[in-house]
Amino acid sequence: MHKTSRLEFIIIAIIFILIFLVTWTYFFPAPLSDADYIKDSTPVTLRVVSYSLNNELQGLQIENFLEDNPGTKLKIETYPMELYYNLLTSELVNSNCPDIIMIEHPAVIDNLIPSNDLISLNNHMISSYQINDDLMHENSHYLSPPTGINSYVIYCNKDILSSLSINLDNPTFEEFVQICKKVKSSGFTPIALGARSWLCIRNIAVQLASIFTQDPWQSAMNNLSSLKPYFQEDAYLNDYHDAQVAFTQGNACFYFGMENEKEKITSACNFTPLTINLIIDGKCTIWYDYTGMYALSMKSKNKLTALNLLKHITNKNEHKITQDYLSSIVDLNNNENCCYKCNWMYNDNGKNIKMYIENLMNYTP
Repeated sequence: MHKTSRLEFIIIAIIFILIFLVTWTYFFPAPLSDADYIKDSTPVTLRVVSYSLNNELQGLQIENFLEDNPGTKLKIETYPMELYYNLLTSELVNSNCPDIIMIEHPAVIDNLIPSNDLISLNNHMISSYQINDDLMHENSHYLSPPTGINSYVIYCNKDILSSLSINLDNPTFEEFVQICKKVKSSGFTPIALGARSWLCIRNIAVQLASIFTQDPWQSAMNNLSSLKPYFQEDAYLNDYHDAQVAFTQGNACFYFGMENEKEKITSACNFTPLTINLIIDGKCTIWYDYTGMYALSMKSKNKLTALNLLKHITNKNEHKITQDYLSSIVDLNNNENCCYKCNWMYNDNGKNIKMYIENLMNYTP
């Protein structure tokens, strides 16, 4: 009986140890080990998944990397933004998963991608961004350093504004509402919104937040409600492309977008679009995002080559983010009255925005 009890104790102890080890491995995945640094066999095809085609994936720097690494090929796949993270979550657990994935923001890793499916890059990619408060997040070390930033702006149809004798110069939110009212009463559609698209929702909601409130989400939603009468008809049936086309074809006066769209939008317009930012709470707030952050899959069969590609991209692109740089990407009349804030939408409140807009427009998907 004594021997049986001892055996049972040993078995129970082993079970507890195994449970502890499995739990530890799940929550604290190992970084790249020495075995991962064995040179990848050639030829190597890196599968990269993105929700948009990024400049850092199609520029001269990538061509230089491929020339310096003969036998390495890049297969870039673009997924729709609305389905992006759902598709990734299911793919990352498979053996034939992408080697490199693009991530919009550090916060989405916790919510949408299990961290044990990614490799910690903290010890492999040194970056000046690591000390930046805007990127402080417990799982941000799974990401490569961002390769740049991009600001949010409002595009304006200069011809419509001129025909109505409206002189637009970074208006307050209250002034903007009155301008929309005048535009609508003159027979024009004030705002092109593709509310079916998460990107359009993000672009407008980010720019409507107050910087002085403890809850920017609620302040943005309150302002969004004030603008509801000025969206184009059936806005929820339209997506990102629809909203952009409506503006570039002159069917709407305003379009909430991003600075990196400027070249594309300008080339598609038969008028010269203006860009402005709203003054909310007495400050012209320039909201911006970091761009070009990538994660390396734990199940990647080509870890070393993938890591070298990420190093190449970030080393070629990384630059210090300064207020001078931020102010240079937006045409402002008085930089002293501006403040610069990193996108606030990737917290828990940000998840509710799409649901809020559905309720606002009495829409049931």
